[in-house]
Amino acid sequence: MDCAGQHGQIKFVFLGEFSCQEKSLFCLHCANLGRILNSTRTVIRGGHQIDQNTASEMKQKHARKQNYVDSSVQGALLKRIILHWFMYFVVAGLAIVMLQAMLSGPQGDPLSVRIMQEIGEFTLVGLILICIFPAFLLDTVRFSNRFVGPVGRLRSYLRKLGQDGNTEPLSFRGNDFWAEMSDEYNLVAQRFEEQAKEIERLKSQLKNSGVTSRN
Repeated sequence: MDCAGQHGQIKFVFLGEFSCQEKSLFCLHCANLGRILNSTRTVIRGGHQIDQNTASEMKQKHARKQNYVDSSVQGALLKRIILHWFMYFVVAGLAIVMLQAMLSGPQGDPLSVRIMQEIGEFTLVGLILICIFPAFLLDTVRFSNRFVGPVGRLRSYLRKLGQDGNTEPLSFRGNDFWAEMSDEYNLVAQRFEEQAKEIERLKSQLKNSGVTSRN
């Protein structure tokens, strides 16, 4: 006997003999079972979609909207890089100009004239380096955000934990440094929440025992 439900492909084969009423009841059960299976698949797909949407919302929530998040750290880093590049540019430029002036050019010309000629030729190279220098600074800010951002977020969550007892889970971006700090913080926050609940339970128990003793 073959039975296929309207909402599911269910097939059963029996070798025995059944009455027409038994066959009808069995086919009805098969149809109900098919509808239940399809409903289960729909719920599972819906739950999976909800999990994906939740993960996407969490990712958007924890995504930092700006790269320059800590002026004290990133500002000091940019100042140090600008100072190093300036010193390198000046020292390298003077060395190149002096060597070129002494080793090339008409030997009859004074050294000062040859230096001025080399400075004019080196000016184009200097302008090119100055034009691409902001790109280096921008890349430095973006790169520093990978370790400055997690520390700043950790500080913010620690402040909330200390002031309001907020134990919201902490997470970092996928390419951040020190990502394991979020797991360590979440463990501490979980212990904090458990201890807070235990304290409240003990307070309630102590209050109830006090009321009982007075009675």
